[in-house]
Amino acid sequence: MTAGTFDLYWIATRADRMGKGTDGRSCRSSRRRSGGAGGYLLVIETSSQESYGSTRQFYDKVGCTLAAQLPDYYALGDDKLIYLKRVR
Repeated sequence: MTAGTFDLYWIATRADRMGKGTDGRSCRSSRRRSGGAGGYLLVIETSSQESYGSTRQFYDKVGCTLAAQLPDYYALGDDKLIYLKRVR
């Protein structure tokens, strides 16, 4: 349990809606809801694999900060990246 940290596990968007603002609206909604519940920080995890490049670009674009990188977490050569986003 935490005083106000929320984990954001997944933002799923249909392929035909990617890059059209849907992801950003979902992220803003997550921030708004967690902030309304007393949250102050979102913790987001993703992979370092090349196939997750657009996901990492999205997190950078919406103002998330890369806080940690755990080498070989998922598999050899596949690091776990932990991003943070302040809610308030």
